[in-house]
Amino acid sequence: KYDLSHQAQSVCKTMTMRAVLSGRLGSALDWAIQSKDATVAAGVADKILDYYAQCGQFVGLDLLDSLGSEMLLSVKIVFLSKYRRFHCLYEAGKFKVAGE
Repeated sequence: KYDLSHQAQSVCKTMTMRAVLSGRLGSALDWAIQSKDATVAAGVADKILDYYAQCGQFVGLDLLDSLGSEMLLSVKIVFLSKYRRFHCLYEAGKFKVAGE
């Protein structure tokens, strides 16, 4: 009746930025996905990849491991999710499956 989708998207973007500024990148990715803004989501995915490159650890593992069609919002999120899957398979010694 009131069509508050624009306001909801704005709240999600605000929460994304708050989470990024406080270093909670997993939470930021979740909010970015909820905002349905591909640019914002891609930016958070970049920050997660930067963190991984610097520290060698993923953040937001629960979210990354449970992403479904939400990952299609951004090709960077698709890459992040697929790379996480590859990493898990590689660590488990399933090299052939990881390389597929």
